[in-house]
Amino acid sequence: MNKFKIILTFVIVFFVGYWVGNPSGKVEHLHEEKAEEIIWTCSMHPNVKLPEKGQCPICFMDLIPLTSNNTGEDGVVLQLSKSAEKLAEIQTTIVKKENAFTELNVIGKLEFDESRIKTISAWIGGRIERLYVDYTGIPVEKDNHLLEIYSPEVISAQEEFLTILKTSSEIGLKSSREKLLLLGVTPEQISQLQKRKKVQKTLTVYSPISGTVIEKNAQEGEYIATGKELFKVADFSKLWLVMDVFESDLPFIFLGQEVEFEVKSHPGKTFFGDISFISPTLNPLTRSVKVRVNIDNSDLQFKPDMFVNAVIKSQLDVNGDVIQNHYVGKWICPMHPEEIHDHFTQCTICGMDVVKITDINHIVGVNENFTNENPIIIPITSVLRTGSRSIVYVRIEKNNNHLFEMREIIIGPKVGTNYIVLDGLEIGEEVVSHGAFKIDSEMQISAYPSMMNFSEKSDDVNNIPNLSKNIITNILIDYINFQESLASDDFKQSFNNFQKIYNQIDNWDIDIQHLTDISKLRKIFYYLSNQIISNSNSISGNEGLNVAYCPMAFDNAGASWVQKGDRINNPYFGASMLRCGEITEKIGIKND
Repeated sequence: MNKFKIILTFVIVFFVGYWVGNPSGKVEHLHEEKAEEIIWTCSMHPNVKLPEKGQCPICFMDLIPLTSNNTGEDGVVLQLSKSAEKLAEIQTTIVKKENAFTELNVIGKLEFDESRIKTISAWIGGRIERLYVDYTGIPVEKDNHLLEIYSPEVISAQEEFLTILKTSSEIGLKSSREKLLLLGVTPEQISQLQKRKKVQKTLTVYSPISGTVIEKNAQEGEYIATGKELFKVADFSKLWLVMDVFESDLPFIFLGQEVEFEVKSHPGKTFFGDISFISPTLNPLTRSVKVRVNIDNSDLQFKPDMFVNAVIKSQLDVNGDVIQNHYVGKWICPMHPEEIHDHFTQCTICGMDVVKITDINHIVGVNENFTNENPIIIPITSVLRTGSRSIVYVRIEKNNNHLFEMREIIIGPKVGTNYIVLDGLEIGEEVVSHGAFKIDSEMQISAYPSMMNFSEKSDDVNNIPNLSKNIITNILIDYINFQESLASDDFKQSFNNFQKIYNQIDNWDIDIQHLTDISKLRKIFYYLSNQIISNSNSISGNEGLNVAYCPMAFDNAGASWVQKGDRINNPYFGASMLRCGEITEKIGIKND
């Protein structure tokens, strides 16, 4: 009994003391609230979940934080806690308009100016009596003597001239003088002959220009025939810098554009020149175009065949077009486009009348439709590219929370470490510039749409109904025409051919008014081809039809099509890679 009283007294004292220490009547935790627990996972192996930051034990990629508060309430949106955002090292950049410059780094080589090379050939046959220029590389001035030729024909013509001179026959003298000129005797030599009245046994040949002898094909004592090439003399005061520019970079170059370049023989020095010629033809092997810059070399510091590292800078406008102020309102020579003038005059090279740039723009190719408005640019690191699509994540403030919205954008050219944005972003928005891939990985892990499965904004063109044998037979001719017009890069004709096919297929739900470029038609053609090829038995008996395959179509995903004949006509690339592909199946063989 006493023992029971003691225990009861102890319990009463304990509760009285606890009540006094907790007047609110709520039970307090004896430890601090546990901090938010961050689970780390791998974007490639989502089954990996670790309590600490590190590397995936399977693929060794950096782990990313896994949060439980993803939401899709505003479309394709992800919400990260502040701690998760900090751990993922998310950084953003304000979308704004800025000056956009692109730089092309190209390799070039210095070459002779073709217009400043002269060939000295023999006007007469004879023997080289004396050779003044006896090795290549000798510098010569205009009218310097090169060699002396003994020619009986010239001696005879001189004697005839002196004989007629004694008769004072003006008609005969004029005829004899013209004969000497045709034999290569200069007017000065004829004057000396007329003054001295003595035949010269040899004919001296002079240099027509100042320059350097770059070729010598004459030997002293050698008998030569009329027309033999004796020397080549080149003027080094002007040289050509010839560069190879890839076809993908052609939109960023134009005539008159300034080029910076360096040569190894002058380290630390930068030289300048202007583009004076862009070749009208493309090298099919290197997919490049020759571009020329005229170089002033009056101090002879450059030598032909020197390699050059060149930089071509271009400023781009809001549409990604190159700003070309150089030719606005100018006059130009149709034959020598490096001849640019502010007013009407004659070309200093060929004497032709210069014309307004707008009159020959189809030849020069100058874009005058640019604007001076700066474009929207964002860092390259902001853009996640998958196929033809470009994805960014935009940070949105909502209820004091950071939401990350997936946004498909249209990008233009790359400018340094940035992309020009043509559509999809507004000035002032915050775009993720560091950590976009981590956010996208979180989307994948959480089973939300990501860059790998984000649906395109463009019309869904792959919902072609199942085609019956009769439909395939009916549209086959239009399909072949569709293929050939795509291979010819003819958008208008391709659209017309597609419409003919579309009108014969029921229940094909597509808004054809949004098919505004040939790339969308090529995507339709791809899905259409798949159906036709899968039902190839429907077109047997059409002799000469083959299945072709291009492994590089659609960013190396590959695509097939049906065409006439064995010669590849690629509808997915057109002229850019017309012969890319191979015949994989002959389906148009007649059945016996």
